[in-house]
Amino acid sequence: MTGAYQKATPRTVRAVPRRLTTNDRISIEAAMKEHTQTHPKYQYRFRFLALCATGSAIIHITAPDEHAAREMSPTGFVMVFTARLPVEVRHA
Repeated sequence: MTGAYQKATPRTVRAVPRRLTTNDRISIEAAMKEHTQTHPKYQYRFRFLALCATGSAIIHITAPDEHAAREMSPTGFVMVFTARLPVEVRHA
């Protein structure tokens, strides 16, 4: 090959001879619980215009995201997104 370029070749990586271990089990468990939360920290109040054959209504649904809010919406309606409002968190 001519010029300043050289052909790159793959290199082999040595395998780790034994399993990776750690003594920090408590912080790993805490990190896993934090990562696998089922309830998101933030909630919003979604406002939809619900349309059906007989009329319309404005519906408010509290959910973490618009997709979850649409899953909680009543059946038989066409839901038109109109607003996402923050929900105030009150600590006791």
